[in-house]
Amino acid sequence: MGRGIILLVAFLAIGVGVYGLTGNLFTPPEAQVQVQHVEPEAPPVPMVSVWAFNRNLLYKDAISGADLGRISVPEPQMEAQGWIPTTEPLPAIFPGSVAAERLIEGQPFESHHLISPDSPEFIDVMIDPGFIPYTYLANIEAVYGGVIKAGDYVDIVTLTSLQQNLAHGEVMTDFRGVSVHPLLVRRRVLQVERLKAEEKPRSQVNVVLELTKEDVAKMVIAKRIGVLELHKSMTEGPQHQADTGDVLPDFFSVTELRGNERVIN
Repeated sequence: MGRGIILLVAFLAIGVGVYGLTGNLFTPPEAQVQVQHVEPEAPPVPMVSVWAFNRNLLYKDAISGADLGRISVPEPQMEAQGWIPTTEPLPAIFPGSVAAERLIEGQPFESHHLISPDSPEFIDVMIDPGFIPYTYLANIEAVYGGVIKAGDYVDIVTLTSLQQNLAHGEVMTDFRGVSVHPLLVRRRVLQVERLKAEEKPRSQVNVVLELTKEDVAKMVIAKRIGVLELHKSMTEGPQHQADTGDVLPDFFSVTELRGNERVIN
């Protein structure tokens, strides 16, 4: 009797174990829930319009306001770089300004990108090898009235007389032997002195010319014997010259040779 009970209990235990095992095998697994982490969207970066170069420029190329346009950049970048938004006026570029470095189209404008004609380093940057910067005191009417600026070409003519030294005064006491001749043709202007608003009125202004050593020698002599005039050069063709007879048709200068002397009547 006891043995039968023991066997019965054993069979029941085995049955329960088998049932539990088969139940786990045939029961479908519970679906696993996958949790995905969604990154929050970054707020859009505000864009602003700034002044920038609208063409490629090489070192020493002339720059004007026409070389600037508009591009869009991120506002934080504009503030960090100090770029000029187009809501502000177009940057002032003085006539004759040049590129201080190679500039790329679309590059935002910064003041150090250009060299203005009145800056101390402008002459050293612009002058070509083998030339000398020469300061000439010109009549203000010829410079500003003739719209002469850095980078322009000018001619210098000299007014001389065989009867008097006109360098000591422009009042002529004798018209005989007076003539005008070209001294220098198509010489480049490196710098023009800019007058200040609070300055007293002046009749002359400094103009720095790009000259050769021979040109400087001619200028030194010409300033001692005649009157010099500067005007904007418009052509590379032959230059005009004149004497008194061209202006006063009724005036005749008769030249006589007396021994080793030349006498003008």
